[in-house]
Amino acid sequence: MKVLSDRTIREQTVIIDGIEFRNCKFIGCRFSYSGGKFGIVDCAAEGCSYNFFGAAGRTIAFLRHIGVLPKDPDLWTVIPKDWKPPA
Repeated sequence: MKVLSDRTIREQTVIIDGIEFRNCKFIGCRFSYSGGKFGIVDCAAEGCSYNFFGAAGRTIAFLRHIGVLPKDPDLWTVIPKDWKPPA
């Protein structure tokens, strides 16, 4: 997997599939994700938006359909910056 480290990325569309980001800062970016492998380690995002397409988009649609996610993305729970997956 490609690794990008120690970068500040401003106002760009960032396709995250197949990339591990380490110690990066995203400002005003639009993240696009289709369901592939990725990594985000010690990064921060300010004023960014998110686009899910392909397999990821279909997963979001399914979760909305069964009521796990609200239909309005503004009501989705925000994941805290310091959240880490369970070991």
